[in-house]
Amino acid sequence: MQEEGRALGYGGWRLLDTQTAEIKRMYVRPEARAQSLGREILLRLEADAKLGGATATQLETGVANTRALALYRAQGYVPITSYRPNRNPAVNRALRKEL
Repeated sequence: MQEEGRALGYGGWRLLDTQTAEIKRMYVRPEARAQSLGREILLRLEADAKLGGATATQLETGVANTRALALYRAQGYVPITSYRPNRNPAVNRALRKEL
């Protein structure tokens, strides 16, 4: 997403296996928050991952990132056990959504 040539937010995804995409590095600039840009970025990433063959998406975020956790849960993500080795569940949250 951009305004006057300046990125307001971004994100990416990669395949973890043949059917699971990992949402990576979602970010919205502070001055652009509360405008549903995070939701729009997430929806576009999910749609693109689905076109790439994914049937599910997963992601990780920090427990202190309450806005992100609320967004992901509102979009249908559910908590799962961490899919990354040595993650501290007191610090990180893993979530998954079937597409």
